[in-house]
Amino acid sequence: MGHCYLSVEDFESCEKCYQRAFELDENCLDYIKDYIFILYCNDKPAEAIRLARQKMEEWQQHPELLALFAGIMYESGNFSLGDNYLKTALEGDNEAHITLLAISGNWKKTNTSSRLYSLINLTNFAP
Repeated sequence: MGHCYLSVEDFESCEKCYQRAFELDENCLDYIKDYIFILYCNDKPAEAIRLARQKMEEWQQHPELLALFAGIMYESGNFSLGDNYLKTALEGDNEAHITLLAISGNWKKTNTSSRLYSLINLTNFAP
């Protein structure tokens, strides 16, 4: 249901659905990523960053969480840090960028989409 709300840009309802899913199973990677993402979209960057850092530690720097965090860094204008997180994610899984591509159309700003596509073409970020 949360994905439906996201597709029609009803971010408040989407957050409620993603939060409920997360509360039901805090160990599901997809629920974690969805909830972090919607927190950021709903102008709750401090909560999104706190939860992302907590889960990155718990999940031992899982590449998909690192890639999502890179997107948050890009959106907040911290390109250098975003690059570092994306590079680390790709070192752990050369398809980690798919996490960002899957949601790139939903970021409020365009920083993530444009940055991601240019980085994937660089040889030091290529799989």
